[in-house]
Amino acid sequence: MVKNIIFGSTFVDFGCVVISKNHKTGEVVEVTLFEAKGNEPSYLKGKGFDKNGTVTYEIEGSWLSEVRMKNVETGQTRVVWEDDPPGPDAHLQYFF
Repeated sequence: MVKNIIFGSTFVDFGCVVISKNHKTGEVVEVTLFEAKGNEPSYLKGKGFDKNGTVTYEIEGSWLSEVRMKNVETGQTRVVWEDDPPGPDAHLQYFF
């Protein structure tokens, strides 16, 4: 959804369900993207399933900062994606 069309900086915020399937292994990931509301930032939550439909991973985080994945069996959590900070001259290139 496009927001702030009339006032402020225009931006796109996502609110949907994304399903991805590995056709070789049968594994499926289902991630729900939640739009920002008021002072609450946008975020995502999801689960990874093996070929039998058993939950193997839980996924959570924000596409604006980092995404974490937790192995349900071991309880081990790791960061699978994180945003890179802007470079030292980003304000000159990208109007920050």
